[in-house]
Amino acid sequence: MERFSYWTNLNSRKPEIWIRYHALRSILLEIESLDFDNLPDFDTTKEFILLAIATSQSLFTRDIKSNEAIEALTEERGIVASLIEEWNSNEKVEPLFYRHSLSQQEISIYWARLVERFDISKGFCWSPIDGIVRPTALIFTVEAFEKAIPPQKLRDILASHGINRVLELRENSEDCWLDLSEFEAYYNMAEGFWSSQSLDWIIYASHESSISIGGWLSTEIKQAWPDWETGVWTTP
Repeated sequence: MERFSYWTNLNSRKPEIWIRYHALRSILLEIESLDFDNLPDFDTTKEFILLAIATSQSLFTRDIKSNEAIEALTEERGIVASLIEEWNSNEKVEPLFYRHSLSQQEISIYWARLVERFDISKGFCWSPIDGIVRPTALIFTVEAFEKAIPPQKLRDILASHGINRVLELRENSEDCWLDLSEFEAYYNMAEGFWSSQSLDWIIYASHESSISIGGWLSTEIKQAWPDWETGVWTTP
């Protein structure tokens, strides 16, 4: 993760630079397909991670033509693999936060349930983007919402209902379960939906700087933000 942050922060268009963070991103997503609550034995886990490092791909790492990028990709995989090779079962490692990348089957199941529960339109959109008026949905501008309900306050509201992990579904297919402590509802060039195991609340962040709330969370937001009507989204 430190290497990913390093290469990302360089913000370079050079192929030998950007291929590195795309490679690390694809490796991370493949590793996170493991459920860290139910890991296999140490040797099997280590073998899986090494295989992920060697073979994981993304749209950005397939069919690259640049010799510089190919060399950088190979080097980056080798560096990360050498770090994993040094692991041993007696080594003490501080655990990171929980994040589990979903399989296509898991995505299909959760998505079908969410679509049915909240009447989500085809094309990965909800109110206000699909133009459907949903009386129970609250739609705010991102700026007003984040000022009144900053990320930690939103996490506290969810935690008060016993929620400790959040389901994140993104239009770029980077779908996962993650610890509540890492949850933040925002548009990152990919629209997103968030809920939990019960699927009785929803948040939707769109490309039009809107954030929409549904389910019991709507009532909680109104209670936490007495003048919530001042932040209502109106037009793009």
